[in-house]
Amino acid sequence: MKLKKESLGGLTAALIELVIGVLLLINPTGFTTGIIVGLGVLLALWGAMSTAQYFMAKPEEAAREQGLAKGLVLLMAGLACVLCSDWLVSAFPLLTVLYGILLLLLSALKIQGAVDMLRLAKENWVFAAVSALVCVVAALFTLLNPFGARRLVWVLVSIALIAEAVLDAFAVFFRKKAKSAEPKPEK
Repeated sequence: MKLKKESLGGLTAALIELVIGVLLLINPTGFTTGIIVGLGVLLALWGAMSTAQYFMAKPEEAAREQGLAKGLVLLMAGLACVLCSDWLVSAFPLLTVLYGILLLLLSALKIQGAVDMLRLAKENWVFAAVSALVCVVAALFTLLNPFGARRLVWVLVSIALIAEAVLDAFAVFFRKKAKSAEPKPEK
């Protein structure tokens, strides 16, 4: 049962990576704008809820938690993302650097998984290692060339994400296959 949940989680993550990679490949600016607007909507909703909770709370509790200030900041940040998404997209190099940092953090998790598979003597750990390497290369390329040709950066990142998704799916499949081939403990 646990193995099935792990496999499902791994395959879901691979599918999400694949979808993001394809969407970035098709329309990187539109996808980025969509992410910014979506984030803005979530922030605005969170801010509105925090503001409403402030007014529904007892005055002493509300003053202690400062929910009004937090709610207003979240609401303003959300509205800025929704209303100024074009400006934020024009600040693309900064977003590219942030995305590169996110990829670098993700690569650390992938390296951990690959090394764990190697140390546990799992077959086909190489797929996880190659996926981690692709992630590191995409992160470094993104971080080292944030001001370069945006389209080239996104095309390469998109291809890397698609390749990672395929490699991750193989890693999940082979991890599952190796787990099912292990001898079962005797009762």
